[in-house]
Amino acid sequence: MPVLNFFPQIDQSSVAILGAAFFVVVIINLIPVLTYPFYIFYVAIHELGHVFAALLSGRKVIGFWVFSNASGVTVSEKYKSNFDLFIGATAGYIGRTLFAALLILLTGLPQFASYTLMGLGILLVLLMFLYGKQTISDTGNLPRVTLVSTAGVGVILMGIAWIADQEWSLFTLDILAIEGAFIALHTITDDLAAQIEVKGRQRNLDPDRVEDITGCSARFWQVAWSILSIIILGAAFWFTWLRNWPA
Repeated sequence: MPVLNFFPQIDQSSVAILGAAFFVVVIINLIPVLTYPFYIFYVAIHELGHVFAALLSGRKVIGFWVFSNASGVTVSEKYKSNFDLFIGATAGYIGRTLFAALLILLTGLPQFASYTLMGLGILLVLLMFLYGKQTISDTGNLPRVTLVSTAGVGVILMGIAWIADQEWSLFTLDILAIEGAFIALHTITDDLAAQIEVKGRQRNLDPDRVEDITGCSARFWQVAWSILSIIILGAAFWFTWLRNWPA
């Protein structure tokens, strides 16, 4: 029986690029000013998860906002059922995890790295102008950075894909994938910490909404999403890198 092998064995050049990307990600996460742009970008990805969930359930999307304090909000038509609400609330966290996992998988095809960055850049710009909002929402007076976190990043990725060679495009893709995996897990655990009952805490996180319709605590859903994210990201790491590691 033939064995499907979607990704060839990683060559030494890709291993070196991957190692350099891991080193850069460590440095990024030690310096808050460098980490911030990545968090803002992945907030946009989180909100786009809500956008796609709304579209798939047949609801009209009003728009999504990303704010300077690394928070975001998506507004759409009213949920048609509790199931739609569950999927919509889950789509932010798990959508971000799936996005990072997809990037990890795409790093296993280094010859297509430039095309991947170009396609991702075009998609981000398109989604920004379809659904991204810079106008005021009902979330206080926080500065809105939706344009920068989506279309701005998209233009940068297209620029790298256009002017850089394959190795630099792969290096950029590796950094986005590794940092995305870190942020996906770190954000869920941060929000889990926010579930500690503090007087006056606003119940406006996605797991709070799921708790209201399922009866299971918000902490339960945070733990469940964390475990699911670890499984998804671990599978992507294994399938793309560990399975094909040079002997």
